[in-house]
Amino acid sequence: MQSGHAKSRRWGYLTSRAVRFLSMHPHPITQVELATELGTSQARISQILKLLEAEGIWTSDLTQYDQRVLLVDLYVRHFRPTVSTETLWYGLDAHHLQVEKVSHYLAAHGTRFVVSADAAPDFLAPWRSPTLTVIYCEEAPDLTSVACVQAMARGEATLIVRETPDSHLLESWESRNEAPFPMVHPLQQIWDLHDLGGADRIEAAERLMRRIIMTGDASQPSSR
Repeated sequence: MQSGHAKSRRWGYLTSRAVRFLSMHPHPITQVELATELGTSQARISQILKLLEAEGIWTSDLTQYDQRVLLVDLYVRHFRPTVSTETLWYGLDAHHLQVEKVSHYLAAHGTRFVVSADAAPDFLAPWRSPTLTVIYCEEAPDLTSVACVQAMARGEATLIVRETPDSHLLESWESRNEAPFPMVHPLQQIWDLHDLGGADRIEAAERLMRRIIMTGDASQPSSR
């Protein structure tokens, strides 16, 4: 699986949603069923599947390990989250405690949000100690009331808060491994591990990929 985000054609939000769904659905699925699942037309699904077929993906072969690995790789290369603002924050508490405090704060204010890497993968496929975590939310919060201060660069930060208008990206993922915060879809966790960078995060992404593909260690996304 390729690391980083090489320059490539950016997928639209519906293609990205389709791939997130297909990656966790290792069974053949018809265009009609996929159109119903994503709330779109069969004609639009046909276009998406032709695009995926051009990349070597066949929905009739999703039981094949290599096909699902390719789906993950394509997502890492072609997806780009729509981000309105990105703010960097630094806190002194233990990392998971920072994420929990911010999660409680956002939930108390009725802000829709999901947690990604580093913290979320640590509950699905533990490998490295989290040091920097991305949180996606519908509106950017001021975290000074939860003992955080703004950082000037990623190297100083412990939290990255990304405001996004993508309501589907904000759908929380219900895993068998209970976490004290809503998690973003596992494919997005893998994307963020690559985006944050570092050899240990690439290894964490590989381990998470194998975990979700081989064991299906997650159930279904749900709106909060």
